[in-house]
Amino acid sequence: MEIGTFIKEKRKAKSLTLRELANSINLSHSYLSQIENGQRKASPELLEKLSKSLDVDYMQLLEKAGYISEENITLTKEEEEAFEAAAFLKTSEELYTINQQLAESKSVEDKKLLIERRESLEKQISNQWKHYDELLKDTLSHLSEQVELIEMNKNSYYKGTPTPIWVDSQNNINIQIYTDGGMLNPEDTKTLNSMIKGFLFDKKFLDYNDEN
Repeated sequence: MEIGTFIKEKRKAKSLTLRELANSINLSHSYLSQIENGQRKASPELLEKLSKSLDVDYMQLLEKAGYISEENITLTKEEEEAFEAAAFLKTSEELYTINQQLAESKSVEDKKLLIERRESLEKQISNQWKHYDELLKDTLSHLSEQVELIEMNKNSYYKGTPTPIWVDSQNNINIQIYTDGGMLNPEDTKTLNSMIKGFLFDKKFLDYNDEN
């Protein structure tokens, strides 16, 4: 399929007019029309913008535009696993959205189409990512523990009770600062951890098992 035809089909699938899509990527609609009709070639930079507006994989657009081929792409095992995980999450997200739409939809015809799509996605997940079941459970369990710890520390703060912080034998520390609306950014968090480690140098530690 020609890249222009592919872009046009994806645009129509998202119910976007030529002008709406062009505006979303700061391009004239006449220029975009020429790309869709095969009269102009889209640059990789433009394809990256289109991938975001059309919710299409950037690498797929590059391949369809002839910039890369499957032979050019060599992925490490970690990259392959990352792409697979991303595809799984994207499919799961679509499944979640469909379930929401089903709950809100009042059209019998729309519900029928949504149910067909949901069954298709569930089958895909079951066949392709069955091995993710345990991984997903472990991830959810870990997130649940993190939320519980954050709530415990928050309650300790409001009660005026010291919150336990652990360091190793070299005083390495790994803390994250939270507020009601978010958390400290990574750069400042790293700096803060370094400062606390320096402050703890040569400090006296008491045995907390000692009754005194």
